[in-house]
Amino acid sequence: MAHVLRPGGGRHVRPAGVHAWSRFGEAARAYPRIRRRRAASRQQVVRFLASQYERQQGRDLPDVHFEFLFGALLRAAQDEVAAGREPDVVAERVRQLLALLEPVPA
Repeated sequence: MAHVLRPGGGRHVRPAGVHAWSRFGEAARAYPRIRRRRAASRQQVVRFLASQYERQQGRDLPDVHFEFLFGALLRAAQDEVAAGREPDVVAERVRQLLALLEPVPA
């Protein structure tokens, strides 16, 4: 467990695994092969999200929309976990972002 200062003061305990995982992410960016594999995995997720949306909503959106959505959700979840938030708080933040970023028919 690592003690982390909160923005408003005080401390909270962050599980050691969160720190190790974030350090792995930083180190992985330095290796081209890992970056390429992560990019390919991200594209698979984006294509899957786009196909599921089209299947469920009966209309398609550009892949760039899902790339943006996936990136925003991933970043928000990483920030919440790094701040030591409980899983239910992280899930609520993701739900809020999904509602905010839901495409509106033209």
